[in-house]
Amino acid sequence: MDGNPDNVWIAVLLTLGIGLLVGLIHAFLINELNLSPFVVTFASLFILQGISLTITTKPIGRASRDFLMLYSQKFLGVPIIVYYFIFITLLIMFLLRKTVFGKHIYAIGGNLSVAELSGIQIKKVRYGVYSLCSVLAASTGLLWLMRMGVGDPVIGKELELNAIIAVVIGGTSLFGGRGTVTGVIGGILLLTFTDNLLVVLGASQFISGLVKGIIFVAAVALYKQEDRSRGAHSGP
Repeated sequence: MDGNPDNVWIAVLLTLGIGLLVGLIHAFLINELNLSPFVVTFASLFILQGISLTITTKPIGRASRDFLMLYSQKFLGVPIIVYYFIFITLLIMFLLRKTVFGKHIYAIGGNLSVAELSGIQIKKVRYGVYSLCSVLAASTGLLWLMRMGVGDPVIGKELELNAIIAVVIGGTSLFGGRGTVTGVIGGILLLTFTDNLLVVLGASQFISGLVKGIIFVAAVALYKQEDRSRGAHSGP
């Protein structure tokens, strides 16, 4: 943007377009090369960080004043950013609960083989899921730009762990087939409360990481045990 308001929407569309491209590449590698989703997305994290740091190792550019003001704008006394969060939340809830696409997502996550036998077009669903996820990630980058005012190659670094922890403690299974948007929001609130509590207690960054790691492992172990119990009860 470099402070020029005329370039704002070009930059926004370019950012979202790159996000879409990344999502399509993820889906292609998983669908066509049969690579593990975890490996693809984890490797992509380091590749994209490497590209960013190759371009620059320090904050560059300057967002226009009008673009920055969007972050602090309010409507009826409520920040615009809150409306954006509510809109995205309701959109994803609708997709998961009320559309065939959402039902197919749960089916694929629950049992890939059964979903395939049911005639679900798994590859198409994956392209949709990874594209949507990456576009939303790109939009989050734009929100960070609104907040910081400059492009920073290390913005959001290590937040991926917080995101995973929030999702898991919110009830989403890492093994697929289970999870809700409201549960994720609950996980975000709980993790935020934990972070704030640790700050108040004066805990170091290392202690904070230790606590989050313990919470993460405990949540995964709990849900894994629940899955085993359900399997035992549903068995012959």
